Amino acid sequence: MSRTGPAPARRIVLVLALLGAAVAAYLTLVQTGVVAHAWDPLFGTGSDAVLRSKVSRALPFPDASAGLVAYLAEAALALTDSGDRWRRHLLLPLAYDALGLGLAAAAVLLVLLQAFVVGSWCLLCLCSAAISLSILAVGRLREGRQVLRRWRSRELSVPAAVLGGTTDRSDTSAPGDSSPDHR
Repeated sequence: MSRTGPAPARRIVLVLALLGAAVAAYLTLVQTGVVAHAWDPLFGTGSDAVLRSKVSRALPFPDASAGLVAYLAEAALALTDSGDRWRRHLLLPLAYDALGLGLAAAAVLLVLLQAFVVGSWCLLCLCSAAISLSILAVGRLREGRQVLRRWRSRELSVPAAVLGGTTDRSDTSAPGDSSPDHR
């Protein structure tokens, strides 16, 4: 059975990534001064303190823009290929999983920095962190694990892993088998 479009878990990731991109875009506008003050009904001026802190200015560009780029890349990877991409385009699932892990790690780091270095809280920053962790939680790492399992069991050659395609050493799956996203 051939699928067209992303698997259900990737559709959820797509929506979350676009929501995260919207939050990151707004935070970038605050950091660049286009928006004077961050909206925050919970922590008040804490958001401005976080978004204008030395930590947020450690990069030569607004750190929220790095989140924007990462969320957009996540959305693009969620859209790529059909449900069995883990068999045909092996670097896509690995990149997809690596980006999800990176977003989650950055989320944890940024929350810890707010708590222990900046000493203030930013509601939208915490929402972005929750989105990043949700992206990881939504059935992630299945496709990447499948690729690594095939590689370790020697069903998959190195050229197949790098170049993609059908240069497997043995493809014992039935045509109707579903990808790990469908479980």
